[in-house]
Amino acid sequence: MGSTPNIRSLGGEIKYLRRLVEKENKLWSAFNPSIAYSPKKGYAVTIRSSNYVILPHGQLDVTTGDHIQNKVWFAELDENLSITNLRQVDFSNSGYKFDRRVEDPKLLWRNGKWMFTAVAMERDIRVARHCECYLDAKATSVNKVVIYPGVEEKRPEKNWMTAGDKPKNFDYIYDGNGIVKDGYVIKKLVDFPRLSAIRGNTHLLPQDDGTYLAIVHGLWITRERVFVQTEFSSRDAVLKDYDHFLARFDENGWMIEISDPFKFVSQGIEFAAGLVQINDDLVISFGKDDISSHLAIVNKDTLMKTMKSVEKV
Repeated sequence: MGSTPNIRSLGGEIKYLRRLVEKENKLWSAFNPSIAYSPKKGYAVTIRSSNYVILPHGQLDVTTGDHIQNKVWFAELDENLSITNLRQVDFSNSGYKFDRRVEDPKLLWRNGKWMFTAVAMERDIRVARHCECYLDAKATSVNKVVIYPGVEEKRPEKNWMTAGDKPKNFDYIYDGNGIVKDGYVIKKLVDFPRLSAIRGNTHLLPQDDGTYLAIVHGLWITRERVFVQTEFSSRDAVLKDYDHFLARFDENGWMIEISDPFKFVSQGIEFAAGLVQINDDLVISFGKDDISSHLAIVNKDTLMKTMKSVEKV
């Protein structure tokens, strides 16, 4: 894993967006931003904020309250892709009573409005479920939520991928390998078992030839003993490491090409939630270690040149 290139070694750059949603409040983070583009509104992001930090041994430590909660923030981006008018999204008129609120919002411009997909998990939603959240005209509050019942009853379902202009032949790609249409799985990628560890990330970026690009990831988990300086002792640790890939999907949602793996910055937790193209560059919004927000900017051709057919993976 140590030899996997990062964005800077590929000739790209990393732009810092945010560490805290409110500078005076250090109990709430700002991570997993999702960048999207509107032909009417320009570029914007959603940002997830949560009340926990990840301890050195991998466990989550709640910073305020007695359980994990989430907040969704929305902001426009200026010509330098810097945040402007950051505001918290209100869920009180969503038609659903949330306690934890949703995780990892992924922004889309659809039917002339901003909306985002996310993951819902509440006391009455015991297993993580995909949902759609529709914003008002000012992108300040959610006025409708649609929660999908789930494809597999006991399996958490995260990171579904779609496009702003809804694809004709499918609704969502999930896990990078399954295809959902009208709430049903219509296809699974079973011919290439080496891709079984690939999971979805960003929504789909349409291409002129009718295909789609997206960032997907592989998650590697190791268990080892680590020394925790704050406790002056060793503990069993569960450590996560992500590799990312640029993937191409055909008009039916079938993955047909995938790039060589890369990291954004370094080993550890990195999660991509947005993808746009600006001139010759791909701009990928991502979170680092569940605490901070960044943009990775890399030449599109640099990644495209490493792509190969899934049949050769």
